[in-house]
Amino acid sequence: MAHRGLTSLTLTWVLMSWAPVKVHASPDIPMCVSDLVGVFEVPVSIARPWANEICGPFKMPAPVVEASPLSARAAKAYRKAMELILDAQYEEARLQLDLAEQGLPRIRDYIALKKARLELLRHRPSRASEFFSQATESPHESVRVEASHGYVLALLRANDPDADRALHDLLWTYPALPAHTELLFEHAQGLLRRAQPEDAANSFHGLRVNHPGSHLARRAELALDRLARLGHLVPVLTDEERVQIARQLVRTGPLDRAKAVVGELLAQPLAAEQAAEANYLAGRLARYEGRWQAAETYLRTAQQLPPPDADTARAIESRVEDMSEAAGARRADAARVSLDRMLAGRSYSSVSSTQVRDMIRIAAPAGLRVDVDDMLIALSKRDRVSSAILFDATMSAIGTGGEGLIIVLLDRIAARGGSYRGAALYHLARAHERAGRPEQARLYYDRALEGGDDYYALWATNGVARLEGFPSLESPEGFAELGGNGIPRAPQAGAEQLADRLDEVAELHEETYPWIGRAAALLRIGELAPATGELFETYLTWRHALGRPVARAGLDSVARDDSRVHEPIASDVRVARLGLSPSDRQTLSFVSASLGDVGTAGGFAGPSFIESLPR
Repeated sequence: MAHRGLTSLTLTWVLMSWAPVKVHASPDIPMCVSDLVGVFEVPVSIARPWANEICGPFKMPAPVVEASPLSARAAKAYRKAMELILDAQYEEARLQLDLAEQGLPRIRDYIALKKARLELLRHRPSRASEFFSQATESPHESVRVEASHGYVLALLRANDPDADRALHDLLWTYPALPAHTELLFEHAQGLLRRAQPEDAANSFHGLRVNHPGSHLARRAELALDRLARLGHLVPVLTDEERVQIARQLVRTGPLDRAKAVVGELLAQPLAAEQAAEANYLAGRLARYEGRWQAAETYLRTAQQLPPPDADTARAIESRVEDMSEAAGARRADAARVSLDRMLAGRSYSSVSSTQVRDMIRIAAPAGLRVDVDDMLIALSKRDRVSSAILFDATMSAIGTGGEGLIIVLLDRIAARGGSYRGAALYHLARAHERAGRPEQARLYYDRALEGGDDYYALWATNGVARLEGFPSLESPEGFAELGGNGIPRAPQAGAEQLADRLDEVAELHEETYPWIGRAAALLRIGELAPATGELFETYLTWRHALGRPVARAGLDSVARDDSRVHEPIASDVRVARLGLSPSDRQTLSFVSASLGDVGTAGGFAGPSFIESLPR
């Protein structure tokens, strides 16, 4: 029976191969074999499988486009997910992130962090906490810190019973966590949701006192006002707390808010110690604004009152003298008395060049423009004044003296050559730029670039970019020199090219330096800043293996307000980490520089790279 069926099938096949059959389109019947589900390839041994007007004839196997590698599709899915998130298409974005995770196992933690943030956007904090928890296992400390913060935030938003304890533990571990005010505000909001208004009021009150510069402090004040209107007991600010708020605002800003709070303190009766600190803070603000006389007055008032503590007393004493000197230097009458004493009835042309320079230093801060111009004219008429004296005089005169006179003296310095030439060319460009002559400024910037002075060439580069309206200048590939002055420029290379170069190193050091492969994966999804961070982590680990660890580095150190934790490493691990060859380090340096991290690039490249930088 089986033999008879095989014969029938063979006969049918022969008839099909020699007798073309008309194929008609139908909504229910596929027009070609390629439309049949599960059929992807035609056997090579069949010469004419189907001969008809629509589908054939086929002499060779049907060509099949090879699917792109999973990693490439994953990178594309990640980029698509980021676009969908911006368009608030969260469901589709989550599906794309799932695909990205499958094809990018090296950065599964980073994608988990993205998923967690996405779940917060979808108002699913419990699910977000699970992804944040996964990300806390990251090999990169910055991801761990961010994930730890996000985990507690998600628990707070989910009203999880473990949230309070998790918050306490987190702030104990990371007392200087940059985003901890967000957690404190969320904790207060959670207390409101749990119908604990008085506890919430205390939390909001602590936020506005301890973190007045935060953008959430204002929201905390509004929440307290709302609770008070509802009849709940709300803490009232004490004078000591107001002083504490002012102290924090003067230290961290915003300064307009600091001025308002300090002004309110000065307008109300305070205890002697609190009044001393209020006047001290007012003096600091006046100093920031360049109001030297007012700063001296406030500080002398504070000096006459009992200080709140010994540190404040020492700060007041030291700054009173500084402000007195600064205020005196800016009083025109005092400056005039000093100039008359130095001149002793002579003209400016009759005193030495050194004295003229010293008198410019007195007259310029006091705003005596006519006198400063007369002194510059006197110097311009002398042939044997050293470049050092001329340069000091012109630098002191800037802002008060005439730009034309300053340009004349700087031109003379530049024409002489010597060690002051580069500085003179740069400041000539600045003078022309201030005078509204961009063409002349550009000429002098170009000359400064060619002058051989690395320091002023660096500033001249910024000046050229400013004139052209560009935030930065493009550079040729490689560490090319800028005008021959030895300043390295960032290489130009695409992210995919950089990732390919990192892959070569990552394959050799996957176990000891997993961050290299992670950097390559991050580059392929367009995340340049995190990729830079992974290379920096590689550098820190390599330095540790060398026995020269970096004391303070990374988000973990910032959040703990302490030096970087350097745990002992096994001897075999140390030997493996010391296996980065000069070629490997050159690749890591090249990629780091391409990403704009000159510090890491120089660390891997060694002294020859660092010595090429301007000091």
